[in-house]
Amino acid sequence: MQTSEALKRRIQSAQDLLGVVKTMKALAAVSIRQYQKAVEMVPEYRWGWSYISHFIHSRFYCYSYIFGELVVLTLYEKYLEEGETFIPGFVRLLESGGSASPDVLLARLGLDINRADFWERGFKVIRNLIDELKSLGPWEKICVRENP
Repeated sequence: MQTSEALKRRIQSAQDLLGVVKTMKALAAVSIRQYQKAVEMVPEYRWGWSYISHFIHSRFYCYSYIFGELVVLTLYEKYLEEGETFIPGFVRLLESGGSASPDVLLARLGLDINRADFWERGFKVIRNLIDELKSLGPWEKICVRENP
């Protein structure tokens, strides 16, 4: 038999879940409007959040993806700048794994993540990719498929 405290916790959890479901439905609706006709949204997408628990349980989870992406783009920009001489240091960085914090590991390559220009290098790569995409032709011909 459940205690009244356990029952209260279950009720609270159900209320929390209902709040999460409502929030995720709202996010799905915004996502659908955001992509409009450029992406075909399958009905099952509305439940995508439910099997990815870290969307709910780990606040700022996606921050690490953005951090990692900008670090990689900055490293790529440094490679383009230095060429082959960059590779040995990069290999040492990869071999280091998680042996030290990112700021320490990247300092070994002469990079300082505490400086704005470090991050600007990653954004520069993104800007260049966007410019390249724009050079391919009119946006509506690149990104939206025509109806058959």
